[in-house]
Amino acid sequence: MAGIAFTIAKVFLIDMSGLTGLIRVASFLGLGLALSGLAWLSRAMSARWELADPSQAQDRNELGPSSSA
Repeated sequence: MAGIAFTIAKVFLIDMSGLTGLIRVASFLGLGLALSGLAWLSRAMSARWELADPSQAQDRNELGPSSSA
C-alpha cells in the first residue's frame, strides 16, 4: 500500500508538473480511472478471498465495523 501511495504522490508532484493544457487534464483523468480500477480490483479480490476462506471474513466481523464505507 505504501508503494502505491508513493507512486501516486510522485505522479502528482513530479510527473504532472511538466504537463500543460489538455494533456494535463487527460493525464489526471487517466490516473483517476486507473485508481478507480485498482480500488475495484482490490474489492473484487478481497470478496473472492472471503468466499474461498469464510473463517477470515468471520474473524474480521468480530473485530467490529471497519471505517471504510
